[in-house]
Amino acid sequence: VLLPSLARYTFGADAHGYGQLMALRGVGALAAALLMATLPPQTRKGRLIGAAALAWPAFSAATALSGSVDAARWLIPGSGFAMICFLVGCNTLLQTSTPEEMRGRVMGVHAFLMMGLNPPGSLLASGIARATDTRVAIATCG
Repeated sequence: VLLPSLARYTFGADAHGYGQLMALRGVGALAAALLMATLPPQTRKGRLIGAAALAWPAFSAATALSGSVDAARWLIPGSGFAMICFLVGCNTLLQTSTPEEMRGRVMGVHAFLMMGLNPPGSLLASGIARATDTRVAIATCG
């Protein structure tokens, strides 16, 4: 939510620079999607989810605090990679470990938590950014 503000007001990037950052995040996400799709079913995904849960906010905070668009270009693919590893890993683990008769309810709660809480989280992040700075908001939320 705050990446456009970070790109424009912190890094001084134009629309092209913002587009590059989004594309690089997509490169990391694509690499993670390919990795997750090729993992054998018996792979222990719990450790991967745990590592991604730590790496995603760390890469996001490091990107925000990096101070330059050049440094952000190296960090932001890590954020996209960790994000997809976490989201796909959680979804896969929930669907494969939940009993069939409970799967719909469990996935409903999961969808609510992952998508339904985005708007209040975005409101909180923008409030922090308005009160302090975009970099502080991203690092705090991370």
